[in-house]
Amino acid sequence: MSDSSGNPKTIAEVASVDGELAEAKKQLGTLYAALDHVHSGLLILDGKLQAVYSNPALHMMFKSFSAAEIRSGKLSYEELLRAALAASAVDLSDYVAKRLAWVRSGDPTPMDLKMSNGTVLRCHLAVMPDGGRMLIYSDVTDIVRHGQELERLANTDGITGIYNRG
Repeated sequence: MSDSSGNPKTIAEVASVDGELAEAKKQLGTLYAALDHVHSGLLILDGKLQAVYSNPALHMMFKSFSAAEIRSGKLSYEELLRAALAASAVDLSDYVAKRLAWVRSGDPTPMDLKMSNGTVLRCHLAVMPDGGRMLIYSDVTDIVRHGQELERLANTDGITGIYNRG
């Protein structure tokens, strides 16, 4: 083994690099274990929009590839979208095209997604330093329903149920 200038590395240098690599793998394992227990769905894409990590909550939401399949298969974001659509987990006709455009743009504005079972997921997008993306999906069904109910109450008479806005 040699360094960048072509000089051979010493046994101590190789051992040091091996130790750093082992520590980095341990830290990554700890991070994955922690993220596996987050209740929000989490998907991390690399700069080419290939999936590099997802947690089990994401699989439960979209009923497609498991977390292990996503981590080992280098699936593209488009493949994940098409699988969710095929599993009838989502309720949008232009789901794939709209999501791809949003993720490619890096727009941080949250986007709501109505699922076929009536659940509403809010997705937050973050652009990573290497050009990758992190998507976090949270169930906001109760918030959306409460908002709709408040709007209904504000626009109708409480006694008669008649629309009260001009």
